[in-house]
Order: sequence, then C-alpha cells, then structure tokens
Amino acid sequence: MFILPHAGCNDMHTYTQYANLALAHGYAVFRWDKRGTGRSGAGGRGSADMDAIHAYETALDQPRIDASHVVILAQGEGSIVLSNIYGAFAGIQPPVGVILAGNMLDEREILALNTQIRIIQGDTDWNDWKIYAKAAVEAHQATYDHGAEYYVARNANRMLMVNQGMNGPFHFGASQKLKQWLAEF
Repeated sequence: MFILPHAGCNDMHTYTQYANLALAHGYAVFRWDKRGTGRSGAGGRGSADMDAIHAYETALDQPRIDASHVVILAQGEGSIVLSNIYGAFAGIQPPVGVILAGNMLDEREILALNTQIRIIQGDTDWNDWKIYAKAAVEAHQATYDHGAEYYVARNANRMLMVNQGMNGPFHFGASQKLKQWLAEF
C-alpha cells in the first residue's frame, strides 16, 4: 500500500493506523515524509507532484514488492494530488485500487481515477460526504465498471478520528471497513 499524504505538517507517523491495518493484511506499506515534514527537511524548491511520482517509483522498486498489486491510499488533499498525476502513476504501474480517506474529489474530479475506488469520509469532515463520497461514487460507477463504494464514519473527522479533538481514537467502523476493503483488493 502506497500512502499519499494530506497537505500540511503531518509526517508519515500520522498514518500509523492505516499502515498497521495494511500490514495486518499482508501488505507492504510505503509511507513517506513529504517535502518540509518529518525528516524530509525544509520545503525548498520542487514539486509536490514530482515528489509523489518519485516516491511511487521508489516504493515499487523495493525488494520483494509485488508491483502488480498496488493499492494507493490518499488522505485528504492527497486525493487531489492523485487526481492531478494519476496518469503518471498508472504509466508506472496501475494500482489495483485506490482508497480515498477524507476525499476532496467531487463527481467530476473523481473520473480522473480510472481504477477501483473506495471512499471513506467522516461525517464531520468539512467536505460534505453527500458530494465527496456518495455523489463521487455514483459518478464513478456510471462511468467505469471497476467498482466503487463509500463508507461514512459517523462522529469522525477528516482524519477518521472520533470527534474528541486530534487525540481521539481512530474510528472503529472506519477501521473495520478498511480491513474489509484491503481483503477484497
């Protein structure tokens, strides 16, 4: 599973819940500190899109990785980055599926992802789940035969944490749905 992070100051440790779920289902996990976060150092010059493409290439080039069975998990604004460069990712290796956690792609933008889609959205995310989960999945299903589903985590925020501030636990229902989807890919 390749994790495409949300914008902001989150480092790769923010995605430990996703990594642990994937590892428990036999996936190798590649998470990385995007430019200016964690151990990546200062922001400097460069392109977030090119950094993501290079990270994807690096992930697939690791020993003992089955590059033909890649799942991409894009968190928040990572969904926008993915839609912008999906063609480059697919040119390197098309994923078998994409999980969008805290999706930010509407019913038009989601069509850039020509693969199996799963969307998981907290019901208190500032992006309305009726547009960024339900309508996005319906548009994808009407256009492609890959399959698309969504799940709304009740009382969960953008990061799928139970609404107790950023210190709340990872949403149990979201965890169960992610396990199910990882087993199905």
